[in-house]
Amino acid sequence: MKLISYGALAFMAYLLAAGFHGSRSDSPLEELMEVKFHRTLFDYKMYAAITLERLDVPEHTVEANLTINVHSSSDSCPIKKVKIFANQFGLPVVSRRGESFPNHTFVPKDPVLNVTASSNNETVTWVLSNLKAGQLFLMAVMPRPDPRIKQQGLGQSCDYFLNIQAKLLHYPEENIPVLSQGLPGFVSLGGDVHTQTLLSFRVPRDAVSTTIEIQECDEPCPVKVSVWGALSPDMWDFGYAPCVWRQGSCTVEVMSPMVDKTYYLGLTTNASHPPFMVQVSLVSSYCKKGEESNGELTSWNSSVSPVSCQMLPRLGRKTPAAAEEGSNFYDHFLLWNKNQSSHSSVNLEVSDKISTVVGFDLRTTDTGSSLKVKLHTPRQKLPDLSEVILCLSSHKVPNASQCHEGHVMTSAVGSKAAEEHVSVPYPESGTWYVGLTSRCHHRNDSSNATVPCQELPKVNVSIQLSPCIDGNCGKQGTCKLYFGSDILYSACSCYDGWRGYGCNDGSGASSESSRNMAVYLLTLSNLGFLPGIVLALYRRHFLEGLVYTYNMFFSTFYHACDTDHVYSLCIMPYNALSFGDFFASLLSFWVTLLAMARIPTGVRSFFHMLGALFISVGEVYNRHGLLEQLLPILGGVVIVVVSWGVQSYRLKHLFPSRRRLMFFIAPGVLLASLGLIFNLALETTENYKYIHSVWHLLVSGSIVFLLPPRRGQKRDGSSEFLSVQSGDITRPSLIDDAAQPNIHSADDTGLLSDTPSPPATPNGAVGGGGNSRDRGFKLMSRPRGNRNLVL
Repeated sequence: MKLISYGALAFMAYLLAAGFHGSRSDSPLEELMEVKFHRTLFDYKMYAAITLERLDVPEHTVEANLTINVHSSSDSCPIKKVKIFANQFGLPVVSRRGESFPNHTFVPKDPVLNVTASSNNETVTWVLSNLKAGQLFLMAVMPRPDPRIKQQGLGQSCDYFLNIQAKLLHYPEENIPVLSQGLPGFVSLGGDVHTQTLLSFRVPRDAVSTTIEIQECDEPCPVKVSVWGALSPDMWDFGYAPCVWRQGSCTVEVMSPMVDKTYYLGLTTNASHPPFMVQVSLVSSYCKKGEESNGELTSWNSSVSPVSCQMLPRLGRKTPAAAEEGSNFYDHFLLWNKNQSSHSSVNLEVSDKISTVVGFDLRTTDTGSSLKVKLHTPRQKLPDLSEVILCLSSHKVPNASQCHEGHVMTSAVGSKAAEEHVSVPYPESGTWYVGLTSRCHHRNDSSNATVPCQELPKVNVSIQLSPCIDGNCGKQGTCKLYFGSDILYSACSCYDGWRGYGCNDGSGASSESSRNMAVYLLTLSNLGFLPGIVLALYRRHFLEGLVYTYNMFFSTFYHACDTDHVYSLCIMPYNALSFGDFFASLLSFWVTLLAMARIPTGVRSFFHMLGALFISVGEVYNRHGLLEQLLPILGGVVIVVVSWGVQSYRLKHLFPSRRRLMFFIAPGVLLASLGLIFNLALETTENYKYIHSVWHLLVSGSIVFLLPPRRGQKRDGSSEFLSVQSGDITRPSLIDDAAQPNIHSADDTGLLSDTPSPPATPNGAVGGGGNSRDRGFKLMSRPRGNRNLVL
């Protein structure tokens, strides 16, 4: 007793010397900490399309004053409403657009704090109080984007940005005295100065309850007691704790406190009361300590009053060797025995008289994953009907029989093995607990009354982390990892209108018949290139036919890989198929326009290679850019128009003929133009499968009209590498004067006009040989002036 008295007096002297008078709500020693954020916002297309930020909340924070402003890149951009969510210790778990969560998912019942801000440059002030020290996560979610598929670079491009200025009001740590466990402290109250006194204490890890006792106050004691889990500006206006004074002391018990967190004790007295002192002491209660040894569980009482639970040793964690390097999203929590060997699951008998509790810790980096707890009851033959109850709780030691704030799982024990599980998306960092208890009933008792268990059931509990839901998103999505605000987090990328945390919500998904129709339309519509390919080969446009075949192949398999992800067929990486499709489409336009142009063969070959090189670079740089898509088409049109203009000037009449312009060129240009208009202006996410299929048919149909006729042939049927219609070469030639009357101009269809049979070539003429069967004219080289023969 003397030792305790001396210690108490020494601590009292320390408190008096340090000015242990507490802190008032209007203390001038309050401090401000200011933080600013500027982030880009993203259209909400999937569950991962968020803007994430986190804020460090210091100890003794009274409130966080957030000034939020959302603005766009231009005043003419549409006004959008952005919702900002806030949650401590972990990413906010919310249904962002009304999506449902998967079955067997534990989502906190308390609603997540949120506020809405508009992009009209209006400032929104958001005040957050009752904050605990740690990480405060802020998550901004944009509305769904416009369903229209806009061509990049066509029309106005709008970007949206989020600005947050956070001012945190908090007390300096030295301004709030700290109560220690088991060591009493003396607090001075009364008078004009010490009417409100604020103290802090930290709840120890694994504590079931914390009791505050105030002593040495004469009756009637003018002290009112308040206990808070966090500070707020109006905390002194709250109701007081039920602390009934008897014989100069009162006791306040905080049941199921948040472990390893700071709580606050407020003492209030009248200003008219003379100064006096009270003694404040603090003591916490714990579960019995249990230790696993050879599969048998032993327990003993702790130094404080025991409660109806036993605490197993804290679980360790281990990362499997097959897990990705640098990722702890695949960790398993293990129970270690005295020999330092690990158990992959917690194997134990579950008592019906006492709750068995085991704890484990999650880091801040774990909040981007999912926590899975699995309860497995093996096959057992028990005399009674038995069931095991599991309570999963964060920050608080649970009572398995009365799990009010956690998640409850119940598994029946019988002749067949049973398994229950629960997944916690984006679990909060800190200490988590699993509490277990059992319940038994007589087999022949219809009242289902609870009886003591004759034999305790055995269970296995496994706990692990994983991205998304067990590392996947079912058949309707893909699990991906994202990085935001220095936090790695997982989210599902869903297909075909499916949505939700696990791509489980199919309320807006397309039907199977609609998905199949999209696949068939977008792939089979590429068969429209077959007429153009056959026509190109028939007219000896072999290079063009090769490009059309290349286009048909890559467009078909690109859409087979991109359209429906459930029945997708990807013969090579998606990026390679995407490049091949975009590159082949532009190259088809390019070679068709060059075939229409009247340019020499060597120049055409040069332009073929030049176009292929620049188109490939443009597609690698930005295959969705408007400039990268229009430049090859416009360049080819310029070449065609210039070459036709030069040829018209040389021939002194319109080239090509009005007939070809009217019945071939005009329909081809019309089809190609309609295809471009449909593709650039009319596509939406709903009609994409129809509009894009029409684009395939229109563009492939335009080839039939625009492709030039077969290149010229000699009279004997042998190939003449001289284009009659498009005039791809102009070869210098000299002809015999005698043959001049027999030369007739070729029309733009490549057919000679009707002429009488030419006279026989005189003997001795080049190639004549005196044979009367040799008809027509012969080309002869002469040393005198050159003339151009255009066939």
